[in-house]
Amino acid sequence: MFERLEIVADLREAFETDLADAVVGVTITKYDTQSYDPLTGEPTQTLLASMTIPGIFTGQWQYEVFNANVEPNDETLLILQDDTSFKPEIGNIITSNRGKTRIIEIKSDPMNVTYELRVRF
Repeated sequence: MFERLEIVADLREAFETDLADAVVGVTITKYDTQSYDPLTGEPTQTLLASMTIPGIFTGQWQYEVFNANVEPNDETLLILQDDTSFKPEIGNIITSNRGKTRIIEIKSDPMNVTYELRVRF
């Protein structure tokens, strides 16, 4: 049975070699939106944390699109948990060469090696 560290090492190597063409740099930004500007009545965004890490965008399986709350333009961003400096949360902003979007769902594999972040462009 593989140990977690072996799986992480294998995936990191794949990100750098076999999957290098698919890997993009993504910036995940976490804001505090609990406060608001009393003059405008608009919420204010205070930057809490930001990290730039490698990730891979993938599409959705057809059965997910038809059988779940998944839209055809949703994508999954796969990132390694060991690359993160904070746990991504729903609503965090993702910026990449694909544009800017928000996290709408987060999944983690059973070994806690990767995060699958569902985003909607």
